[in-house]
Amino acid sequence: MRRPAAPTYLLEAFVDGEELHVDGVVRGGSIQAMAVSRYTNKPLDRRRGAVVDSVVLDPVRFKQYYAQSTDVAARVLRALDRREGVFHLEAFRSGDRYLFSECAALPGAA
Repeated sequence: MRRPAAPTYLLEAFVDGEELHVDGVVRGGSIQAMAVSRYTNKPLDRRRGAVVDSVVLDPVRFKQYYAQSTDVAARVLRALDRREGVFHLEAFRSGDRYLFSECAALPGAA
């Protein structure tokens, strides 16, 4: 007799901060190109009719964002053993904290 599969749970917590997304290309396990963007309206606001859009942050003006994003993306991609291709990562920045949210092996899309 087979045991039923364990239930799947999704646990989330509200984070008060900027919601960012990072889109990039990884080759041979090394990030080759990356852009950090900030949502101008949070994706959850889409339920209230807001348009979900974002703006790419300038790497010179937002040097700290790029440094944190590069560090987090590299660790996430290593953990996922994602060595080749594109990625779309989302995170929250609250004060000095940078909190990973999700990562997909696909180009970003709404």
